[in-house]
Amino acid sequence: MSEQGPEEEKFLKLDGREFSVFFKASTSAAQDAYVLGHLRASGAIQVLADLNVPAERVADEMLTRIMVGGETFHVLAGCLTEKDKKWSRKEADRNAAAFAELTDATDRATIQGAMIGLARGFFATGKVFRAGEPPATVS
Repeated sequence: MSEQGPEEEKFLKLDGREFSVFFKASTSAAQDAYVLGHLRASGAIQVLADLNVPAERVADEMLTRIMVGGETFHVLAGCLTEKDKKWSRKEADRNAAAFAELTDATDRATIQGAMIGLARGFFATGKVFRAGEPPATVS
């Protein structure tokens, strides 16, 4: 079995600033709680307990609930850290408000792409934590 190297840090540009993208291993408990709180507020976490949602639809349903629930910008801000800064709730709230006001077409497309990427990547792994199934081991 081959060992995987460290994940390459990914960046995206929004509002003229560069942000690193959320990696589970590199986040603080405060950042995890912030993201999970906004996922719960949107109703997205409840999708994991809904056995009527097929596993292959979980990520799409979570994304829809985040968007309709008005939590898009907070979830995104929780998953991003501005380059050369430490993540904080205060900065995340400030970034969420700034992201919501962006009008540049490139910035808006970046936000949409980032949220779809999160749904396909991070949120899609949530299906292993569904009610009635044993939890996955995270290493």
